[in-house]
Amino acid sequence: ATDVRQIMENLKKDGKLETFGYPFNKYPIACCGVMSVIFAHIIQEHGFGSADYVLGQYYNEANGLSPSHAWLKLDGLCIDITADQFEDENYDGVIVVAEENYLPKRKFIPDGKPYSVSFNDNESLVHQLILNELKQLKVIN
Repeated sequence: ATDVRQIMENLKKDGKLETFGYPFNKYPIACCGVMSVIFAHIIQEHGFGSADYVLGQYYNEANGLSPSHAWLKLDGLCIDITADQFEDENYDGVIVVAEENYLPKRKFIPDGKPYSVSFNDNESLVHQLILNELKQLKVIN
């Protein structure tokens, strides 16, 4: 998770995410969904199991449902590589903790629906960029 986060930060710094437009050009802001999809594929492709995509909704009494946030759940762990995108919270950029200790879940209530984790074209290209970087770092073969 930390390696993928660092790779994304480096790609952003190098201007390589601009090519892919929104939301990648705003990373980590608004990237929780796409990064959860990409990271779920990386986890599964490399033998770590099948992570569930979780979407949490924030309920604001004044406005009803407002922003949502996505993360992964795997073997009782919540995995989030974009949690620091919220200015009003002080979450770490990478969170891998037991589900009961996952603080964003207190604000973003999971909707409990199953979601597929399929790619669109830009997500597929960013996925491949990340895989290439992970191979160079020798994190994966």
